[in-house]
Amino acid sequence: MRDIYLKLVGKKKLITILFYFLLLTFPFGSFLLPISIGFATIYPNLITLLILFTLGIFNYKVITTKLEWFTIYFFIFWFLYSLTGFFFVEGKTSAYYEVRSVLLMGVTIYVIVWIKNFLGLEDFIKKVYKIFEIIYFFLVSISIFEIYTGIHFKGEFTNKIITLPIGNVTYSPAFLSDNQNTFLAVLLTIGAILLLFRSKFQRNIFISIAVIITSFFVSYVSASRMGEYVSYFMTVWLLTNYLRDIYNHYRQKKSLKEQHIFTFFLLIVLIIVGISKPIYVGPKLRKETFVYKQKLTVAKELKGVNEKSRLIEMQYVQYLNQDVLDSNYNSVKIREALIYNGIDYLTKSNYLGIGPGQYRHKHINNDKKYYTKTNIGPHFWLIEVLSQYGIIVFLGYVSVLLWVTVICLKNIIKSFYISLLVIMCIGVFLGASILPSSFIVIDAGWYFFAFLISLVSDKAFFDKTKLEA
Repeated sequence: MRDIYLKLVGKKKLITILFYFLLLTFPFGSFLLPISIGFATIYPNLITLLILFTLGIFNYKVITTKLEWFTIYFFIFWFLYSLTGFFFVEGKTSAYYEVRSVLLMGVTIYVIVWIKNFLGLEDFIKKVYKIFEIIYFFLVSISIFEIYTGIHFKGEFTNKIITLPIGNVTYSPAFLSDNQNTFLAVLLTIGAILLLFRSKFQRNIFISIAVIITSFFVSYVSASRMGEYVSYFMTVWLLTNYLRDIYNHYRQKKSLKEQHIFTFFLLIVLIIVGISKPIYVGPKLRKETFVYKQKLTVAKELKGVNEKSRLIEMQYVQYLNQDVLDSNYNSVKIREALIYNGIDYLTKSNYLGIGPGQYRHKHINNDKKYYTKTNIGPHFWLIEVLSQYGIIVFLGYVSVLLWVTVICLKNIIKSFYISLLVIMCIGVFLGASILPSSFIVIDAGWYFFAFLISLVSDKAFFDKTKLEA
């Protein structure tokens, strides 16, 4: 059997076909031809992932860098840690899906890492960029269709919007995510992946602008302030690189290309006009605003109120008017409360974490310190990890991101554009992780992390040599 596997691994064409199929089907996930086998659901993308993982086990020697092996060993530890916790927690259903997600996240990372080393960096980048360029613009097309028509795949999202006034939420794209925030997180993450791989080709500012405008547009339609902030962050990165290019041309006494001059001029004009000219927003894009006659007032002596952020503790909710409370407890307060609840869980667990799936389970059962309306997910990836898996797993995960950042800073003089781009993409990734209620189950995040490790760990990624598209 081992000889058969080894022969298969040697066939680069077969691996390439499987890899292409894996990437092309990942946006559809378990929605593509799912088959229930009782304890789990299998589907083509999962089967392909497991086949590539099995082949990769017999090809582990191609992985050589310390960062890649540290990440692999860390995810093995994380999986064993979560699996151990599974047997000591309540809410087994939520816990099962969390443990499964940790396992598949680790498997995805291993598959991406070994395939990158097997194919070679240059071939790997060309293949992934080709696929993700198609995936990204496919999702953008889906977004435009949903925004224009208001047609969505039916689910909890559509059941919710029919009860609300017609506005931007009616047209917010959701695709198969059944939630506009989850889809936006996927779109932002895939956009970051696209820019990461695009960095090794000849720079094209218009692709970057297209990704930023798309991210902002979909964020605005989805009424996501965090998505808009991520778009602003990406814009700062773009302008920083552009101004640096202008400075370098000036310092080296080289004439700027007309294309750069005209593009920069149009950007400046657009910003000036956008700031000075009022904008009318049509009904499809208009955000609903609600006016209330009453405002939430809580006496200062009420001990259930966190004076700094004015969060309401659960034990005092019964003394407040529920309608007034809900109408004034905005999304910012809810996010703050979710974060504080996560920190409270961490301290009560002696910093070991409350276990897989327990954040949602405890919120469903109102076992929480601060009021969060009907929200039950952490809405922040790092809090999700910290509260459920404790300080050890959290530090391990953050150390990988810090390792990547340090590598970028060491190469910033050698390759300013790529180094700053990677750091920007990490920021986009973390910003996107705040959008959905739970980020651990979103496979776009798994792929981003896997691609990040596989690219940055290779010294050739920071070389100035450009690839042919």
